[in-house]
Amino acid sequence: MINGVPGDSVQCESNSIFEVVMQPGNKAQLQSILKYHVLAGKVGAVDLIALAQSKIAHGGELKIDIDSSA
Repeated sequence: MINGVPGDSVQCESNSIFEVVMQPGNKAQLQSILKYHVLAGKVGAVDLIALAQSKIAHGGELKIDIDSSA
């Protein structure tokens, strides 16, 4: 929950969370959210296809599952 707005940046029913974090003074909260959605280092599209997981900027691991039927 960010400033009383429920949800998170991925599973949010509306853009309200983005409206909150984009306000002046919420830079640290926006940076924290983005670190969960950015791969650490330089990863190209070709590299991404071969990966099963990768480190994210926050320091954790992200499981990668590519659906080639789309």
